Amino acid sequence: MSSALFATASVAEDRIWVINNGDGDVSVVASSPPRTVTRLKFDAQPIDLAVSKTDHLAFVALEGANGPLIAYDAVSAQAVWRAEAGVALQEIDLAAGPDGGVALAAIGERSIILFDIATGRRIAQSQLPGKAKMIAANGPRRRAAIAGVGGSRRIGVFDLSTIDGARETASPSGGMSFGGGLTRQAAAPRRGLVIGQIDGLNGFEVGDVLEPSDVRRVKHDKSLGLPSLIKALGFLNTDGFSRCHGVAVNKDESEVWATCGKNLNVHTLETPGYPPAAYMRLPSRGLWVTFSSDGARAYVSMPDENAILIVDAASKQFIETILVGEDPVRAVAVTVEKPSTDPLAPSDESRESKDAQ
Repeated sequence: MSSALFATASVAEDRIWVINNGDGDVSVVASSPPRTVTRLKFDAQPIDLAVSKTDHLAFVALEGANGPLIAYDAVSAQAVWRAEAGVALQEIDLAAGPDGGVALAAIGERSIILFDIATGRRIAQSQLPGKAKMIAANGPRRRAAIAGVGGSRRIGVFDLSTIDGARETASPSGGMSFGGGLTRQAAAPRRGLVIGQIDGLNGFEVGDVLEPSDVRRVKHDKSLGLPSLIKALGFLNTDGFSRCHGVAVNKDESEVWATCGKNLNVHTLETPGYPPAAYMRLPSRGLWVTFSSDGARAYVSMPDENAILIVDAASKQFIETILVGEDPVRAVAVTVEKPSTDPLAPSDESRESKDAQ
């Protein structure tokens, strides 16, 4: 056999990290064959994920009064460090640190904490003026859009360079009010936009950091059925109650993708009014949406299927589904380089990691 078959090359593939609510664990899945699935077990329920796409690190926030955080090598799924925020956490995201580098931003009960992503060292912390529930941070502008500050409809925009270690109350440098209770949010940082999904709305609202009073409502074309009296239940149709639950902005910030029941709606961010650009009917109810680092693929968690759906982001065509675990919810993805040898070599078997204590 030719030795060329055994020549090592470098190929890119995605590692998809997803929280399985039903199993209380995290699956780490290779997006292309040979498919490997690593199941990470914990001493508490995972509540949120984040990835550093340049450092190839993944971060898991756990339920608990002290806000445990664990960092992993995104390729090997081996733990790198464990730290505590000191408060029960709500969400985490990547943002700019005080020194200009990338930091892990975590929000908890009236607190925002920044961690050094390489070591887990706490580098800054401040109190928030209100109870927070969501964060959409962005490094280039050193801003964090934090929902729930001043009410369930209110988003505060904070300058992360002013967060310090004295636990003094952080003051928002701006803010915006949405037309209903926020359920999910995403950001288009280069455009200065914050996209919020609203309870009982078949659509989303878009706020501009530079014009915070101009929050625009965008409705999806595809019906979800009859609106229920309790907005949190969503809309009633033949599939039961459906609501909008996942929203994400693609890599070049040209599109926003939103899941509502079995509908996956794509709107353009490049045209005023954010009109529809594409629509896909999902095999079952969709929740979180995330994109690969290069923006070529989207991944949609489908809890009723215990699977992640892979979508070609350009053609809007479904590629395949990957079984992950029971009731998958939050998902993130990072593109990594891996060695490639003989394509006829046997596939790696699925493995299960040791408990992360």
